[in-house]
Amino acid sequence: MDTGFPLEISVSRKLEEAGWMVHNSPLYFDQEEKIPRELDIHAVDVDFSLAGKEKLKRTRKDGDMNKLISHLVIQCKKSSHPWIFFNNADLTWPRIPEVNFKSKHQDFHGMLFEELKDLGLSEHRYLNNSLHKTFHESFTQPNKPSVIYDALITAHKALQHLKTRYANDSRDVHLFIPMIVLDGTLWSANSKTSRSPVKVRRAERVLVQFNRLSDADTGELWLEEEQIIEVIDHQALHSVLKEIKKDSHMLYRCWTNYLSISTDE
Repeated sequence: MDTGFPLEISVSRKLEEAGWMVHNSPLYFDQEEKIPRELDIHAVDVDFSLAGKEKLKRTRKDGDMNKLISHLVIQCKKSSHPWIFFNNADLTWPRIPEVNFKSKHQDFHGMLFEELKDLGLSEHRYLNNSLHKTFHESFTQPNKPSVIYDALITAHKALQHLKTRYANDSRDVHLFIPMIVLDGTLWSANSKTSRSPVKVRRAERVLVQFNRLSDADTGELWLEEEQIIEVIDHQALHSVLKEIKKDSHMLYRCWTNYLSISTDE
């Protein structure tokens, strides 16, 4: 069966079992094509376990609770062709992409990992995994539209739209995580030098550096917008979800510490 619908059901159940609130087949608006499209899954988790732990400079208003809201922006794909991603992106990634965040504190969005370490970050999955950039769906015709690119661009565009649907209190932060869950075989390929043979290994998850040009500003200046999209073998989803929750909670601790020293508070 070529459809990804049964996979979507399976992924939704795993998310619910892991404590996520799941929204199936939500619509998003494609700003480039000017038409509505459908995302497979939008899952939400709210962490307010550290609410009240920040050292506030002002009295907290009712309902203005310190919390981190995580959003998984998910496309589900089933493929009989192996997906191969090449480890030829940047060797290191200095920060979580700014596009992943939404809050009233823009300076937090651009913090480097080194700065987040000062706020309590000790680890993050982006620091422990190689980044991939180019990709190939094996045994397909060169002129065939790329299913991989279509999944990547859908996750990216859906994330941009979902961000517009949420307002912010002064003490909450939204974290958006784009991902593709694959029912198929996932491979990582790399070569240490231009003369070295390419080595291919089976992977449970790859991190894809996905760059696009943002809309031009009034001065016709086009900026390259950087994103990391996680491609996950559906059989590894349970363990990856645990890792995401762990990383998100650590970011929440950084956020709480940040609020304690922010000059805006």
